[in-house]
Amino acid sequence: MYTQSASSNALLRILGCIATIGILSCASDAQRKKTVVGPPTILPGPELWLTGYVSEAVHRYDARTGQPVGNLEPIPGAQSIRVGPDGLIYVCAEESNEVWRYRGTRFVDVFIGDDPNTPGDESGGLDGPTAATFGPDGNLYVASFNNDKVLRFDGSTGSFLGVFVKQGTGGLNGPDNGMVFGPDGHLYVPSYFSHEIIRYNGAFGFSMGKFVPALRGGLRNPRMLLFLEDGSLFVSSEGSNRILHFDDQGAFIEQIAAMSKPTGFAINPADGDLYITSVTTSRVRRFDLFSRTFVGTFIPDGSAGVSAATYLAFIHPVR
Repeated sequence: MYTQSASSNALLRILGCIATIGILSCASDAQRKKTVVGPPTILPGPELWLTGYVSEAVHRYDARTGQPVGNLEPIPGAQSIRVGPDGLIYVCAEESNEVWRYRGTRFVDVFIGDDPNTPGDESGGLDGPTAATFGPDGNLYVASFNNDKVLRFDGSTGSFLGVFVKQGTGGLNGPDNGMVFGPDGHLYVPSYFSHEIIRYNGAFGFSMGKFVPALRGGLRNPRMLLFLEDGSLFVSSEGSNRILHFDDQGAFIEQIAAMSKPTGFAINPADGDLYITSVTTSRVRRFDLFSRTFVGTFIPDGSAGVSAATYLAFIHPVR
C-alpha cells in the first residue's frame, strides 16, 4: 500500500539494553546508549536497506556513510523486509501478491505466490501483501492489505496453511507493514484506515481487542511497529507526522519525533540512533534518542532513485 494521505524512567528502561537476533541482553555501561529490540528480527550489519514502493526496489546503502551500494530490483510494490530463522531475507512484493526470498543480495525464489500453471491458488487469496513475519511456531504470517486478512504459510515450504485472522476481524482495515509478534507471543497489527493497533491471539488468531485504540495519542494511519525491551512500543503515525511511544498496556507515553509522513524506521545497532524515512520525500533522517533532536539527513531525497520509501532495516547481507 502506497499512500501520502512518558516518563524519564520509561526512557531509561528503553536505553538500558541492546538486542541481537531477537534476544535481549544487558550491555556494558559504555554500550548503553539506546535499545535495539524485539521482533522483527533484523541482523545488525553494515547496510541500510530501504524499500521503494514506486521505484520497485530494495535500495541498499552503506550503514556508516549513507552512500548507495546497489539495488535489488525490480520488486513490484516493495514493502517489508524480514530476516527469517533460516537466515534468508523475505521481501513483500505488494503489487504482484508475492513474498520473495534472497540469500543476501542474491534472489532465491518466489516463496509465496500463485503458480499460474496450476488450477488452484497457492497464495491462499493473498491480495496486497505488506508484511511477512515469522511466528513463535516457525510459520510465516502475511498481512493481506486489500482484503483485511492475515494468512499463515508453512515457514519451511511456503505452503498455504489457512487464514489466521479472518477478514475484518476486530475491525481490521488495512493491515500494514509493521505487523509483528510481540514479546508476549501475540500478533500486533497496525490497522491503517481505522487508525489503531489491534492485538490477536498468537496461537489462534482471534481478536484480543485494541492494543492502541483509534486516535490515541494522535495516532493516525499507523505503519511501522517496534517493540522495546520493556514491552513498550514505537509506532510511525503517518497521518499525524509523528513517531509515537506507547507503554506495554497501550497507554500513550509521549511523542518521540516529528517528521512529514513517516513510514519505516529502525534503531541502528552501531550508534543507537533512530533512522526514519518518509513516504513523500524518501529521505532518511537520523534522530538522537537522548537529546531528542535530529542529527541530520543520512540519506537525501531520492538517493539512488528511491521513490515512496516504506520500510527501513539494518541488514548484514551474506554474499
